[in-house]
Amino acid sequence: MAGSSIEVTDVFRLHGAYWRQTQQGHLNLNQLKVMSAIERCRSAQLGGHKLHCQHCDTDVIAYNSCRNRHCPKCQAFAAKRWLDARQTQLLPMEYYHVVFTLPAAISQEHWQACKTSYFLPVKVLSRLFRRVFVEGLHQLFTDGSLLFYGELSGLSTPASFETWCAEQQNREWVVYAKRPFAGPEAVLTYLSLHASGGHREQSTVRP
Repeated sequence: MAGSSIEVTDVFRLHGAYWRQTQQGHLNLNQLKVMSAIERCRSAQLGGHKLHCQHCDTDVIAYNSCRNRHCPKCQAFAAKRWLDARQTQLLPMEYYHVVFTLPAAISQEHWQACKTSYFLPVKVLSRLFRRVFVEGLHQLFTDGSLLFYGELSGLSTPASFETWCAEQQNREWVVYAKRPFAGPEAVLTYLSLHASGGHREQSTVRP
C-alpha cells in the first residue's frame, strides 16, 4: 500500500508464530533461522548501545541489527560494505567468473549446463567439487550436524544416507566459468548480493 509504514519485520512479529505453527513440517531449519533473525532485528533481544549527544545532552538507544542477508533492513548495507572492501582488492589484469552449482537432488532447482572449452578443464573441476562437497556432507552427517526435513527425512539413517551420497557421486555436477562481460567490477556487484549468509550457489573471482 502506498505510504504504508508496515515492514516485513512487523508482519513476522505479529503473525510469524501462528504461520510457523500452521506450516509445521514444511519449513526447514534455515528458513526458521531467517524468520527468527528478522523478528529480532534491531530489538532489545540482540542487545544495543547508547548514543549520547553532548550538544543537547540526549541519550538514544540503538539496537543491533541481525545482519542476515535475507533481512530487508540489513542486506543492502551489508552488500555495499562488502562491495566497497572487495573493489579495493582488484588487480589490473584479466579475471574469470567461476560459479559452482549443485545437482537438483541437493539444490531442488534446475541448472543449465555451460560451455567447458577454456580457462581450465571444467569437467575435472566439476568432479573435484563433487567429491569435496560430498565429503563435507559425510563429515556433517558424522558430526550430527546434518538435519533432514520433509521429503528428505528418509535420509536420516546411515544406510539411506550412504545410498543417496553414492547416487550423487554418479551424477554430473555443473561448473560454470566464463569471462565477465563487464569486467571484474560487475562480478563483484553480483557477488555482493550473495556474500553473506548461506547460499547454495558458491561463487569466486579468480585472476
